[in-house]
Amino acid sequence: MRNVRRFQVVTSVAALSVMLVSGCSQGSSTAATSTTSPPSDPASATTGASPSDPAAASGTPSSGAANAMSMRVVNLFDPKNVAGPALDIYDVQLTGQAATPVVTNLAYGAVSTYFTPQVQSTSSVVQLFALPAGEDPVAKMADAQNISGAQDDGSHPQMTWVLTADTGDSIGGPLAGLSFSSRVEKGTNNGSSAPVAPPPPAGQGEILADTSAVFGVHAGFYLMIDASCDEPLNGDKQEGHVPYAFAADGVAPVSSFAVFATSPGTHQVSVVAWTSSTAPTCAQLTAKQGTTSVQVGAGQQIEAYLYGTSATDTHIAFAPIQQ
Repeated sequence: MRNVRRFQVVTSVAALSVMLVSGCSQGSSTAATSTTSPPSDPASATTGASPSDPAAASGTPSSGAANAMSMRVVNLFDPKNVAGPALDIYDVQLTGQAATPVVTNLAYGAVSTYFTPQVQSTSSVVQLFALPAGEDPVAKMADAQNISGAQDDGSHPQMTWVLTADTGDSIGGPLAGLSFSSRVEKGTNNGSSAPVAPPPPAGQGEILADTSAVFGVHAGFYLMIDASCDEPLNGDKQEGHVPYAFAADGVAPVSSFAVFATSPGTHQVSVVAWTSSTAPTCAQLTAKQGTTSVQVGAGQQIEAYLYGTSATDTHIAFAPIQQ
């Protein structure tokens, strides 16, 4: 059974988060962001060129110290292979005070729009916390989970935080096992630098596939763009002419994402989960899931996060990178 895959983590922030929590200021934000559910599957939904299009929200900067960082969150949290709850995201440490989320009701499989988080008044530290959607941050303070720690080093990073489930048997609370990793799209953060992939050639676009959320699913994953079986530009050449969503080490364009070249226009994008121990041919990749109509512009890169609870329940969350 094929289970060879690359864990697409860009930044580990656990140590930084522990350090920052103790010094994080308390307070509340003034602006909330509402979100919608991810596109129905297998029915098509449209992802436009704007970063606000994919199953996400309109965001406004929160209050707090001046801040030039930009962040968004992808909710792929599925503990014990069950779709996790919708989430509210806060940009303050929840210690029992009233607070307003910067993102509300972020459904499983959804992507928030970019928002400007508030920072500690005396520094450039940012902390994000999650609660199940609708929970009172005062009464349910114990349920809050820290999901990031970041500090602006002057590069004003733009980042995507991807929330997934730890594959271990974590216990305790509704968000037990929640884990996170970042993709630095602009600037630098904690040793990771932008871009997530080199820009596409002039007049072309790219879809960047990430399989970190399906790490525990015993299958190989193939990204089908229209009827094409073109392999990713940085794929494993030994796989042959199939769109295996895998980024080979050191192969250009170097990225932790599998980089799929696309022409500008509307494309039907699907995923095939292959569970056989024998490598597939293109003709065998017919069990498409998560089919979505995606609009790609010239020069645009769209992150495509594969997620799901099993090999027969696989979807794609699309997240255009803000230019």
